Amino acid sequence: MTGPEKAAESFYSANHGAGRTLSRSAAIKNISREQFEKSMAGVIYNSRNYKDLLDEAPGAYKDIDQVVDTLTEIGMTRPAARLLPLAVIKGKD
Repeated sequence: MTGPEKAAESFYSANHGAGRTLSRSAAIKNISREQFEKSMAGVIYNSRNYKDLLDEAPGAYKDIDQVVDTLTEIGMTRPAARLLPLAVIKGKD
């Protein structure tokens, strides 16, 4: 996205994520393996246990198109390109 003039009000900063609809623990409890694998179709991930990735599963977040549309409607952003994930890297504590 790019920042039109109105974006100066937020110092040309916009949230980089869509916002969670499920907490990390709720995602782990409520997203099934089948739902996770379907949402990750075509994305490479390397984990011995898919449950290690559930807290960041796409189903734990708001629909990004709705978030982008809202920010565009209020004049804070202007869509420039659409990116699709090819790989996921998540570190361990």
